[in-house]
Order: sequence, then structure tokens, then C-alpha cells
Amino acid sequence: MKRLGILSFYMFIGLLLMGLASCGSDNDDDKIIPEEKAENTVFVYFPWTGSNSPLTENFKQNLSDIKEAIVSRGGLGKTDLIVFMSKDMTHGSLYKIKYKNGNCVDEPLRDYENNGDMALNKTHWITYIMNQVKSFAPAQTYSMIIGSHGWGWIDEADWNAYGAKGFSLQDDDDTRAVQGVVTKMQGHKLTSFGGTQIKTNISTLADGIAAAGIKMQYILFDDCNMSNVETAYDLKDVTDYMIACPTEIMAYGMPYTKIWGQLSSKTPDYKNICDEFYNFYTNYQYPYGTIAVTKTAELDELASIMLEIDTIYTFNNAERGNLQTMDGYTPTIFFDYGDYVEHLCPDAALLSKFKTQLAKAVPYKSATARYYTALSSPSVRVINSYSGLTISWPSVNARTVGKNATAFYLATHKN
Repeated sequence: MKRLGILSFYMFIGLLLMGLASCGSDNDDDKIIPEEKAENTVFVYFPWTGSNSPLTENFKQNLSDIKEAIVSRGGLGKTDLIVFMSKDMTHGSLYKIKYKNGNCVDEPLRDYENNGDMALNKTHWITYIMNQVKSFAPAQTYSMIIGSHGWGWIDEADWNAYGAKGFSLQDDDDTRAVQGVVTKMQGHKLTSFGGTQIKTNISTLADGIAAAGIKMQYILFDDCNMSNVETAYDLKDVTDYMIACPTEIMAYGMPYTKIWGQLSSKTPDYKNICDEFYNFYTNYQYPYGTIAVTKTAELDELASIMLEIDTIYTFNNAERGNLQTMDGYTPTIFFDYGDYVEHLCPDAALLSKFKTQLAKAVPYKSATARYYTALSSPSVRVINSYSGLTISWPSVNARTVGKNATAFYLATHKN
């Protein structure tokens, strides 16, 4: 009995020391004994959105909706669900949502300190957390949902450099908008633009995922203004599909109770996702919503056709005011991509070639008749032309200073 007690004591000490090991390490022994490989792992990523503009309560509602959908479906099936939630700028937790006895339960996995190379906006961190997901929930396919404020393709440094410039609101509202506060306009909330404390560039996200050796089935942005051709092109090598909104999206976000069945599938029905989004927002108390699914395998050919167009034609700046805008910035940052090319290219045959390829690149899209912006008046604007993607090339907004250095621009213009 004494010997058994001693062994038990040492086993306890060993387990205790393992528990005290740093969760922020990046060593080979920082691995997890995996469970049975799932068909699909969905990774829900909620980075810090700022002290003045936290979307935490909205994220909790999103997860509640997902759990409701899981329960209504009788479980997760062959899907694993992993969530990362930031507690503040430098602390976050990873946990797994499981289905047990008719309910969803949260199984804590690890806590992290996001400092130095492990800061949320570092490639090293993105790679590290992706490897953690792979270790905790190995799967045949991986998908990613990102909930945050959004700036589209624009580089963090360029966005920060221009402060509150480029808004038509009064000064006090300028500050609120650029800080990414969940603004209340006409009695409802709308996801604005990310917190001032920390931002992650799209190139950082792409590099981090690539370094982890993952190609996502899809990346869904539950953020504003992320369905732009520049962002999609940056992500083309790390995801098969991008699901995103070209305009601002209400703080309610994606209708997860309606679309979880597809998001958790190894072979999602992307048309159904767009249809359910449209049906939800058409009947929502504030009926404004846009969504598009981009098939990244078609983007290289789209870039090739754009190179052909841009080699011959130059955009007439006098036409800028006639383009379909998709935001509330002054000057506009995000223009409808298809509408821009229609104003750029007068060659009917070449334009038809472009439209055919754009339809392949954006096979599914939906939009209400109008979109909403919290950034300027009028806040509700008509959609006359809708391709599902935006582009910023015609913009003269100071924040788009880096537009000619984007990968998509470089791929479509001769040196």
C-alpha cells in the first residue's frame, strides 16, 4: 500500500509539472496527443478588437447560435470545433466545443500570452496557433471563421498613419469610427472597423497559414468590407474559398443557426450559405446585407485577363463619381469590382471575357437592394451594380496609398 501511495504521489507531481509548463512555448514537445481524426475541423478565431470597441458580446452570441445549431442537429457529427477567444490584447484562450448528453460543453485547452513574436499580428503567432489547432483537432480538411472588425486589404501601417482622415462625420464621431467602436446608428449596431491597439495584415494571415502547412477549405470573414479582390488574391494559395461581405455587416454577423450545417460540412453548399444569408437579412429588422463566395482557383486567370485589359486601357478619373460605391468613406475606398471594369474596358469582347471569368471566380453571391454604412450620410444606399467583390484602384483616399503594391495589382500591371 505504501509503495502504491508513493507511485501515485510521483505520478501526481509529474502531472502537476506538465500542467505548469508554459503554454506559449514553441518546442517540438509542445504537442498534444490527438483524438481520432475528424472529417473537418472548423477553427473559429476571435482576436482582440480593442478596449474601446470590443465585439466580445457579439462573439458570444455567435457561439451561442452555433451551439443552438449543433444541438438542433443532434451533435457535431464528424466535425471538430475549436475556438480561440482573446481576453485582451495580450491574453487569449483556446477551447474545444463538444456535444455531450444533448448539450454543448466547452472543454478548455490552453491559455496564451500574446507578446513579442506571439503577438496577434505576427506571422509566428498565426503559424503557432494553426499548429495548435492541428494538434488538438487533426482533420482531413480545415476551415476558418474570423470574427473581428475589418479593413479589407489595407496595410496596418497605412491605416494607422492617417488617423481619422477620410471620414465625413463630425470630429467626435470620426474618433469613434476609426477606433472601431460598435456604433449605434438609428437604434442598431453595426460592426465597424478594427480596434486601434492591434491589427493583422492579410499577408501575415496568409504567410502564417502557409507556414503551418494548411490549405483551408474556406476562410469566412465575419467582418466589414473583406470581400475585395485584393484580399482574395492574397489568400488564394491558403484557402479554396473565401466567404465575405463587400460592405459593412451588422454586429449580429452571420446567421449561424441557418448556415452552420454547411459551414461544418466537409463539402459545403456555398450557394445555400448565400441564400440563407440573403433570406435572413431580407427579413431582419434592418434589411441590409451583402455576401459573396470567391473560388480562389479562378483568380490567376482573372488576373491574366485584367493584365490584358490594363495593358490597353487606363481608367478615366472623371468616371469615378459614376462607380458603384460599397462603403461610407469620403473619399470612397471600396468600389464594386465588376462595375469598375465595365467603366474601364470599352471592348465588348474583352469585357465579356472578363465577366465570364469573374462569374467563375465568384460563383455565388447575394445582396439586398440596399446596403448600410455607419460612416456617413445617407447611411442607406442603393446597390445598382453588384459583383460580390470590391476593388480600390480608383480610390483617392489617403489610406489606399499602398494599392499599387498589392499582389493583385502587381499581377495585373506590367513593370
